[in-house]
Amino acid sequence: AEQAMSEERKRRKIAARIHDEISQNLAYAKLRVGALSNCDGEKQKAGIAELNRLLDRAIEGSRALAFELSPPLLHELGFMAAVEWLVEQFSRRHGIDVEMTDDGAAKPLARDVSVTLFRAISELLTNVVEHAGARNVRITMLRACDRIRITVADDGHGFNRMEVLEEDGFGDGYGLFNISERLGYLGGTMHIESNSDTGTRVTLTAPLEGAA
Repeated sequence: AEQAMSEERKRRKIAARIHDEISQNLAYAKLRVGALSNCDGEKQKAGIAELNRLLDRAIEGSRALAFELSPPLLHELGFMAAVEWLVEQFSRRHGIDVEMTDDGAAKPLARDVSVTLFRAISELLTNVVEHAGARNVRITMLRACDRIRITVADDGHGFNRMEVLEEDGFGDGYGLFNISERLGYLGGTMHIESNSDTGTRVTLTAPLEGAA
């Protein structure tokens, strides 16, 4: 029952974003098209430029939502390419500096592991915007023997780890509690360090494909 409710909350969240980020821009663009019929040449040029901006936003929003629902880069080009795209979009949309480093070692991941880790990173970045008040984020990816280790660290204000995990246990499908549960099912781990002085540091680990 909780899983069904979690999925319904996620659908409502996506529907709200479609309305706010796409439908409103398209509706306003339609109004501007009607208004242009009564404008002179210079006003028409300005109106057309505004329409192009609105349509660009709608296109960008639709692509971002499609990516979040089923990220094509993740399935076509792999985990690293998908995370790089996510970081770029996150930085541009929210104005937060995200530094991403990788040790260059091969990190083959099974499909379910790569999807779970991608969703986990996306959720952690969302938390930075909604709760941490951070200005800088650093993502580090390393290979440690037969495991991948991902660290997401921010310079925001911290939180009480146990309180958040307890409250989050009945939250949306990819909250911190559910990240931990999903990783645990796949043989991975999540470790959180958080305080008001140094911000939050979350470390995710998961087995590499083919590991013994």
